[in-house]
Amino acid sequence: MLSKQWNKVSISFALVLCITLGLNADVSYAASQLRKPTISQQTQFIKSIYPYSYRDWNLKKSSQADRYMLLADMQFESLIPLKPIHLNYASKENFAYLPYSIKSVDDWTQRLFNFKTKMNHLRSKDGLLISYKSPKYRYLISPERGGGVYKMSHQVSQYKKISTKRVYVQFQSYSYSAIFSKHPNMNTDFLKKPRSTWTTIQKSEAQLDKKGYAILESSGDKDYPWRVILLSFDQPSLSDKEISKYK
Repeated sequence: MLSKQWNKVSISFALVLCITLGLNADVSYAASQLRKPTISQQTQFIKSIYPYSYRDWNLKKSSQADRYMLLADMQFESLIPLKPIHLNYASKENFAYLPYSIKSVDDWTQRLFNFKTKMNHLRSKDGLLISYKSPKYRYLISPERGGGVYKMSHQVSQYKKISTKRVYVQFQSYSYSAIFSKHPNMNTDFLKKPRSTWTTIQKSEAQLDKKGYAILESSGDKDYPWRVILLSFDQPSLSDKEISKYK
């Protein structure tokens, strides 16, 4: 009898605590459903996140100019197979620009960001010309800047479906540098595969660098199955309340 009364007290206390903390069923459910990803889910994530290897991203807060600047960065770092028409730079407003076919740029902005612009000129908030269009080509800015020393691999550690089209993932970023490697001529294609498939040597060469999270949306693209809605390399996770905003 005492045991039954104690169970009732415990349940009542738990309910009061939940109300006090402002918890709800959705939040509790979100926390309980984080799980290890399947090999297929890991592979899809790695493919989709690879172009964003070195930067945080928030699609909702990005301007059209931000998206074209990111596209230019991806091309410069050879993270996507977007090729200029030729390498004869156009000089404009003290910066260099490379020409691309209008269709190829439109295809990539649709693929990665789910939009196409009708604007001929795109400028950043501080007035920097990021992209402009001629009758034949779309030009993207190509300022001089150093390439990254490291190559990155982002591996999913936790995975959760949060709506019919969206998922939340927590990941670990591994970095590899030929400069500091004992195997400087190593083929780095392994970085695009789940870590469970890496050899012992590959695991020893790629070092854990950062932890982050992402919100992804199904894109319907076989090569990049997920569109990146939100991406952070600066903190390891979102709270339940923050995850629920992306349902």
